Amino acid sequence: MYKGIVYLDLDGTLFDDECEVSHENREALKALHNNNYLPVVVTGRHISQISELLKDNKIDSYILNNGQLVVGKGNILSENVIEKEVVKRLKEFAINLDIELCYYGENTLAIEKESDLLKNCFDFFSVYNYKVYEEFYLDNDVLMMLALTENTSYDYQLKSNFPELNFYRTSPYLLDVIPKKASKGRAIKIFENQMNFLNLTTYAFGDSSNDLSMFEQVDYKIAMDNAISSLKDVSDLVVDNSRNTGVSKGLKHYQLI
Repeated sequence: MYKGIVYLDLDGTLFDDECEVSHENREALKALHNNNYLPVVVTGRHISQISELLKDNKIDSYILNNGQLVVGKGNILSENVIEKEVVKRLKEFAINLDIELCYYGENTLAIEKESDLLKNCFDFFSVYNYKVYEEFYLDNDVLMMLALTENTSYDYQLKSNFPELNFYRTSPYLLDVIPKKASKGRAIKIFENQMNFLNLTTYAFGDSSNDLSMFEQVDYKIAMDNAISSLKDVSDLVVDNSRNTGVSKGLKHYQLI
């Protein structure tokens, strides 16, 4: 039996500015394994973007697409999709505001078109594996969407017009889009219930608005120094920023490594 679970966001948390895991944080993950703590990656990213990271660090439990896909010890525990009718309405609404959409399927990231905004966004997240497929949602299930816009005034319009969806601004370039019922926190509940991990001590590291629901579900909440203020306000500990291996320092603070 594990001593506890450590939930780890990636961008702005475990990842550095180059979307890599530092040597110190890699060593920290090894030490977690050796000390019988279970590291669980919890991210908005797609499996195609982090499969090597998971393999290299021997992580077989993860929550992807902001809670849409839950995997425990290599087995899928839960997988949700956005209803096609909702995707269609969002697409029509986005056209009027010149918002570009991207679609995450089970194994594919599809974009509607190439653009300067898309390039800036994907360079920011070091995402290079995708295909142009404008009508992807008609032929495939969509787990999560990206709404590409730098105009933050559109955030409110999207949330007001689509109450059945959650919109998380995770960078200057985009919002993550998932069903209202989905969240990192809900996915953690599913993970712990189905894996029978209900009595373990839990820790979570995060930096962004999509990490708030995750913090609500754990015993110890650790925010990065680069985190948004609302996350810091509810945290038990603020550690160094993601560039300076704050995760490793937080694990040492709680004597997990």
